[in-house]
Amino acid sequence: MTSFSLPAPPFLISFFIYLTLFFHLIIVNLVLGSSFLIAIYLFKGKQKHLNIARPMASRLPYFMAFLITFGVAPLLFLQAMYPSLFYNSLINFSLPSFLILLSIFVSYTLLYIGSKKWDLIRFPKAVLYLVVAILLLFVMFVFNNIMSFIENAKETPSLFLNSKYGFNFHLSSPTLLARFFHFFFSSIGLSGLWVAIWGVMKLKKEPEQGRWQYRSGATYFSSSTILVMVTGLWWLLVLPNESASIVLGKSVFYTTIFVLLIISSIGSLVFALLGMNSIKPSMFLRITGILTTFNVFAMIVLRGALREKQIRDLVDISKSEVNFKLYSFLFFLFFLAIGTFVIIDTIKKVGKEIRKQ
Repeated sequence: MTSFSLPAPPFLISFFIYLTLFFHLIIVNLVLGSSFLIAIYLFKGKQKHLNIARPMASRLPYFMAFLITFGVAPLLFLQAMYPSLFYNSLINFSLPSFLILLSIFVSYTLLYIGSKKWDLIRFPKAVLYLVVAILLLFVMFVFNNIMSFIENAKETPSLFLNSKYGFNFHLSSPTLLARFFHFFFSSIGLSGLWVAIWGVMKLKKEPEQGRWQYRSGATYFSSSTILVMVTGLWWLLVLPNESASIVLGKSVFYTTIFVLLIISSIGSLVFALLGMNSIKPSMFLRITGILTTFNVFAMIVLRGALREKQIRDLVDISKSEVNFKLYSFLFFLFFLAIGTFVIIDTIKKVGKEIRKQ
């Protein structure tokens, strides 16, 4: 495998991968999981379901725009960290990678139509949102394959012999399905938490709708959290023993994060369930939200550590040459500041527009 120099120290690139991936995953989970929940609510069709499905649908086009914006950055940092592995994966998996663009474009279009033409749509709207969920699941499946290619480069180097048709799903990867279902159930859980938060905000003005909405969202969150923990255990069990060992005692730092992640996951589940039977669930929901935020970030850090461990014999990042240019980094910070300002300003304007709806 060809060696490439890094444009910045590994810890700095890792920091930006974790930071940008955190926001990207939050938004991806909200769009994917919410599309799925909207389809479920529309299939059920009662007024209380429609009361939450339509306002959720009106927000998804905005979320989709931010999904695309925040999705570019972690990919750029990832390819800076593993250029040879990343590009070999894309070349070998070129057709599905190209279909990602088409899937995102079609999803965005359907979400916009669903939001702006809600009353004019004659076919079942549930089908529209189910199609969006399926398209985004395909995108997630493709990215899971790309990461499986990268992580299995050492054990199965033949994966990187260019496929004639650029369509070579890595179905033999032991972690592929575990990773896929783990992220899918995470999206349902996070979207359920969004529904629950929305329900608590409605308790004063619409107590009946707010109470039902909180319980509905908390139910999806709790059941999905259990499935997330089960698929996370499945993922851990099928990892190579040498890689899994860093969260099972070999590394004090990562083992501590792993233990805290387990405690935090159980805690978020318990507090969500406690809130379902509470007259004032906001406190329980607030704690659940904080713990869930920690869970997402902890999972990103652990995933990065396990990935580096799996490919260390092939690409040891800690030993890579660093070609750091201070002026380039200052330019990066300058444009990062501008981009951050534009994003925050856009979020404020989007918030005002949503509140008018």
